[in-house]
Amino acid sequence: MDALSAIQLRRMPVCRPRQPLGVSLDIHITDRQGRTVLTRRIDSDLVLRNLLCAFKGLSCGTTLTAADTMTDVFGTVRTPISSLVPRQMLGSGTTAATSADYRIQTPLYTAPDAGAVGTVLPGAGNQVVMAITAAHTFASQTTVTEAGILNPSGSTTVYLTISNFQWTRDVFAGVPVPAGGTFTGTYTMTAN
Repeated sequence: MDALSAIQLRRMPVCRPRQPLGVSLDIHITDRQGRTVLTRRIDSDLVLRNLLCAFKGLSCGTTLTAADTMTDVFGTVRTPISSLVPRQMLGSGTTAATSADYRIQTPLYTAPDAGAVGTVLPGAGNQVVMAITAAHTFASQTTVTEAGILNPSGSTTVYLTISNFQWTRDVFAGVPVPAGGTFTGTYTMTAN
């Protein structure tokens, strides 16, 4: 190898492995008057296979095959998918999330909260970022210890319904929400 070839080789960009899909949960608690009580950021415990199947089916315009199964909140393997807006569910369970766990352990209410899906934006470096934000107001003081987003293919008014597909589940140290206070969860998905 001559000197010029060696210099050109040294200038070649180094290939770095891609960062995986990441999901984080930003928690914002406000009191009855709308004053901030607490904020916390949590890296998602569990990004379930359901999220990637939903991405394939909805965003990529690709038909799901028999191998692209999703597991509903009852643990039943299914292939249906809808384009309904993702929803948030909060709970008080404390069992750690596992890849075989497709539901909130102890839901705190019945109907999942509608989410607002943000625009896909450029992030740091070559990342792209999208956020889903949902909020729930509690009538009485409540401690939230788990949260997740789901695709409500089965029902938007009853969480424990066949064909509701959990996308993420996070278990964390208790977050107290005062009476009349609001838990706002922003789930940020980052891909590189």
